[in-house]
Amino acid sequence: MAHISDFLSTVHGRLGGVRAARNVYAGRFAPGFNVLSLLRPDELRLSAVLAELLNPKGSHSQGRIFWDLFVQHFSIPIWASQAREFNVGIEVDTHRLVGAEQRRIDILIELDGGRFGVAIENKPWAADQRRQVSDYLSHLSSCHPDGHLLIYLSGTERTPDPSSISDVERVAAIDRGSFRMASFDKLLPWLSACRNECEAPTVASFITEFENYIRAEFLGVRDMIERNAVVDAAMRSRESVEAALEIILAGAEIQEQLLRNLVTQLQAKVVNGGRSWRLTADQKCSDAYKGFAFQFNEADRYTIRFQFEQRGYRGFFVGVSKGKADLDLEEVRSSLNQEFNCKNGKENHWVWWAQLVTMTDWSLSTEPWQRIVSGELAEEIFSLTEKIYRQLEKDNFLSRLGMS
Repeated sequence: MAHISDFLSTVHGRLGGVRAARNVYAGRFAPGFNVLSLLRPDELRLSAVLAELLNPKGSHSQGRIFWDLFVQHFSIPIWASQAREFNVGIEVDTHRLVGAEQRRIDILIELDGGRFGVAIENKPWAADQRRQVSDYLSHLSSCHPDGHLLIYLSGTERTPDPSSISDVERVAAIDRGSFRMASFDKLLPWLSACRNECEAPTVASFITEFENYIRAEFLGVRDMIERNAVVDAAMRSRESVEAALEIILAGAEIQEQLLRNLVTQLQAKVVNGGRSWRLTADQKCSDAYKGFAFQFNEADRYTIRFQFEQRGYRGFFVGVSKGKADLDLEEVRSSLNQEFNCKNGKENHWVWWAQLVTMTDWSLSTEPWQRIVSGELAEEIFSLTEKIYRQLEKDNFLSRLGMS
């Protein structure tokens, strides 16, 4: 296995050289600077960005060119390209849904007085709600009978959860042209075309920032120079190709072992911290809805649980899990939302939950895995668990949740 060790040393050396060279010119080019990444936009802000670009009356002052390019890129029916009146909104109430839960559509573009409608359900990270997509399609059909389309925009081109829309409904909606699935990376060709057609340098510069943000957040491409250095090192010889592919084949086992190491580190922190908490972990965390949970007493009905929302270590979040219990306290959710600056609503399996923005998608970055080896991630997760516990304890919620 010497060739693998040699390959890893070569890659490490080349990355070190690339980073050193980049640092020399950082003051002139600021290669790591991205406004959107610094602001860490949430779902609502991303919707606002897309809505502004799609609005022919938007502050970009480019008229309908961005809209026409969007229609062309996603092959939206001819009524969208012929539209003359536009009403673009975000967080639009589904007011015509009778007997259904009141919802808000992330982005809605109403055309020609409402005869037609294009809606975007923006799902970069969050999970689907029960009957959510189905309800949106019903609303669009009622409000825009002459033509409508719902675009389900996810971070990873995932299919909506069957609880949101059944497979039969989804296939039927796709066949009749009223539903389409896409991912954020599919926006890149459209954004590139918009940038090329844009006459305002400030707007074109912002679009470039948005493109780079999407590549970093949803594709894991944070530095193409570094990526190319790795590829070049892998292809320099027969032995390096073999070593690189062997590492790729062992990737899943490496990740699972690192997660087992993380659980072991957390168990050690529980013991060293003088806690009597019990830590339980699922097998094969690469599957959706898998993770680990802290139980404070054997009889607890609720746990503080960390898990991945999607397959492939995507959508890592923390929450107070109901398990098999059914008590749902709004005041608990309100208290934790305030403490952690969240706005999360009621969910079937959670009293409260929060997306962990700094470590959301482990499939797109090496950082979470490196932080397991250093012990930093275990420290952060344990500290966060203690913070949630102390907040519940301060507000006297532990006994009401059966967690004391």
